[in-house]
Amino acid sequence: MNPVITFIVPTYKRPETLLRCLTSIKTFIYVDIEIIVIDDSMDGEGSAAAVSVGAKYIRKSKADRRGPGASRNMGLSLAKGDFVVFIDDDDFLLGDDLQKMVAGADGNDLLFANYFIYANDGLSPRTVAGVGVDDLLVLNRLPMGSFAVRRSAITYGFDEDMRSHEDWDFLLRNIYHWKLKHFDCSPIAIDKSLNDTSSISARSRQFFWIDFLSIYSRFPCPRLAEKRCQTMRSMGLNLAPEQLAFDPSVGQRVF
Repeated sequence: MNPVITFIVPTYKRPETLLRCLTSIKTFIYVDIEIIVIDDSMDGEGSAAAVSVGAKYIRKSKADRRGPGASRNMGLSLAKGDFVVFIDDDDFLLGDDLQKMVAGADGNDLLFANYFIYANDGLSPRTVAGVGVDDLLVLNRLPMGSFAVRRSAITYGFDEDMRSHEDWDFLLRNIYHWKLKHFDCSPIAIDKSLNDTSSISARSRQFFWIDFLSIYSRFPCPRLAEKRCQTMRSMGLNLAPEQLAFDPSVGQRVF
């Protein structure tokens, strides 16, 4: 019998927050689950935390592609759960809302919920009520851990060539095939306290606009060109709407 939920957790040199993440899963989720930890570090720093909660632990070899996209794809290839939850190693669950969401799936494929931002030892709520495909075509509103996906409904994996936002690309690759349901709860805390200048996300922030343009061209939507321009302006890149009015007839959405 398959587990109900597979949690896929990529990790890289953060054993303390990884342990917090894995402990929160084991504390709050009581249905049959599996946890798959994919470690990108060569010295296996995540091993002890994974073993302590009985997770399946994979340490990537030198021959394996590095990065969270490759790790999530590896986790997907091993997953057996009816639903999959992707969660970053520095984030953590706040209760059993995820399992309640899965129990209330009612035939839907993407189950998404609100979340908290954790910073300075405090929690700030974020709501995604009303978020739909149009919103996601402009900006990623659903962080990892705030949604569960029916595994059998996943057609496309993660783009391993992207510097950032491969999670956003993953959603848009698949979302046209999914039935969506929002739940008015907040299952996860997204930890932003480590986003200093030495973090991987901070170092790649200078490349965000490249991946935004890549996604905008891959998922063309001329009627949203102005909103996309506003987003690019917020990153310091001034473009005219016609520059983002990509022709939707050239088949970009072929992966």
